[in-house]
Amino acid sequence: MAVIPLLTFTDECTQAIETYVAAFDAEIDRLVRFRDAPDWTRPRFGRRVMLAELTVAGQRIRMSDALTDLPIATGSRLTIRVELGDALLHQAAAVLGEGGTLLTEVTPTGPGSSYAMIEDRFGVVWELASLRET
Repeated sequence: MAVIPLLTFTDECTQAIETYVAAFDAEIDRLVRFRDAPDWTRPRFGRRVMLAELTVAGQRIRMSDALTDLPIATGSRLTIRVELGDALLHQAAAVLGEGGTLLTEVTPTGPGSSYAMIEDRFGVVWELASLRET
């Protein structure tokens, strides 16, 4: 059994994927656009992402674009915690902070460990924690 977050965007999923790959050295495991679906009849939305699946810190995250131009309140009630090494935490904080809001600055929490909380430019809140490597 697994719990897999699904983040929904309004025509920003491709940019979000690029951001998360840069922030977390994430792997794109799956990427399907609406235009790839059999008998697709809505060309205006064809370039949007139907389903993307990324591996972030060993865990799956699913993402998609909505079939609407109305704003989607992405991340408004969800915070994703990612536990990383200290160097990757600093990388992720820098990338996610571009155009985003720093809710908690990168703060040392002990030797070799740090913490930060950032709302990225897509409205997703990320809690970043590095744990001291023993």
